[in-house]
Amino acid sequence: MNRGLRPVDAVMFAFYLLLLVLAAIGGIRTAVWLLALGLSVVCAALWVVARLELGQSFSVGAEANELVTTGLYRHVRNPIYVFGTAAFLLVLLSLQGWQALVVWAVL
Repeated sequence: MNRGLRPVDAVMFAFYLLLLVLAAIGGIRTAVWLLALGLSVVCAALWVVARLELGQSFSVGAEANELVTTGLYRHVRNPIYVFGTAAFLLVLLSLQGWQALVVWAVL
């Protein structure tokens, strides 16, 4: 089974890393900033783990390949959505300024 990442993964992870760098450079250094940034990194790591555990069952469109019931998928039904969304929301929270408004406007 090929468990590698696809181009769509690279685009999403690159966008996340861009936001992470913006948050690290431009964030207002408070306890909320530190907590949000730290939790965002943890969620991003779990997001990558979930994506790798899904392996060939991953598809951009809705198509059933095989049911994955091991690893994170044993405990969370959709860990890619859960941890990916959490990573993005937390990194946006850590921006705490006009950068977050720009990102929300674009999305």
